[in-house]
Amino acid sequence: MFDYDGFLVKMLVKAGNMMIVSFLWLISCIPIITIIPATAAMFHTTTKVIRQSGTGVVRDFFTSLGNSLKKGVPLSLICIVLALLLYTALNFGAQMWQESIVWAIYYVFGFFLAFIFITMLLFVPPTLSRFESGSITTIWLSLYLASRNIIRTIWFLILLGLISLLVYIYPITILILPGLYYDLICGGMEKTLQAFIRERGLEEDGSTGSESGAPADDTLDDTEDIGIIADTDVNETNEMTGLELDRLFGDSSDEDINIGDNNE
Repeated sequence: MFDYDGFLVKMLVKAGNMMIVSFLWLISCIPIITIIPATAAMFHTTTKVIRQSGTGVVRDFFTSLGNSLKKGVPLSLICIVLALLLYTALNFGAQMWQESIVWAIYYVFGFFLAFIFITMLLFVPPTLSRFESGSITTIWLSLYLASRNIIRTIWFLILLGLISLLVYIYPITILILPGLYYDLICGGMEKTLQAFIRERGLEEDGSTGSESGAPADDTLDDTEDIGIIADTDVNETNEMTGLELDRLFGDSSDEDINIGDNNE
């Protein structure tokens, strides 16, 4: 029963790792502008460590966090600004919706935009963890992935609502529930990410990239790197090429998206 490889011990180790990654995520979110990279690091650690070997949680979290900061901080700022704009618009609509049918439609449309924003936000950290691209590309890709399986996305939202309610009622549970949430959804999230990779015709070519991957030199909208890196294993670095960005966004120019490992 208490054998090291026994079910009970494995569950206790997993619960302990969830507490560790949840605590690391919590302190990493204190600067506010690091919320997105911290969440990406939690997703990566949950998917690649806690659900696999179970060792090296702290090292993997901070390695992933460091690799995500450059792209993640601007993403956090963009998402914070969008959230504030939506909040202001909804707050204004709440005061005006009874004045006329136009304001009522405005209020309803605000909730529709909020739903789209939240579903997109769910996929930003996993997309940042798995792919490397410009901020705008990451947002569009997250929105695209969220729309691929709307039922699964709604299920993620329901789970997030339940987890948030539990944290609101029992604040101490924030020390384990964030890790538990990603443990519950990472299976479905991985299916979405892997389906996207397969359907875009990506094939492993066996080449080895750098620790942070090797983004392409191509540009999106003449300014942003669109090299995209996906990690396939914690200890290996693989690059896969062959996806044209215009298949996804309808651009006329050909943009290669490279996929490899985001961490060591």
